[in-house]
Amino acid sequence: MPNHETQVRDKASGGDRKPIAMNADALKRLRTDAGLTQQQLANRAGLNEKHYWRIEAGTRDLWSTTLRSIAEALAQDLPLTVAEILDELTKP
Repeated sequence: MPNHETQVRDKASGGDRKPIAMNADALKRLRTDAGLTQQQLANRAGLNEKHYWRIEAGTRDLWSTTLRSIAEALAQDLPLTVAEILDELTKP
């Protein structure tokens, strides 16, 4: 069973990267609330569909820039700001 927390690494911190837990279950919920398929969200966020699938499954590490791209893509169809979406995705 995959771990439902994906590690988000802060690219801006350079060599001293500190992982941030991302709630993959929240990502799936927000995507379905937005009425998007995995392929549609991946395309909007500029990601390969297989790469996105691994992120949502909780088996792929990702950078904060990727997480922000996903949040921006979700914000197009949800009544939430990017900051609110990021908060939801990073809650334990």
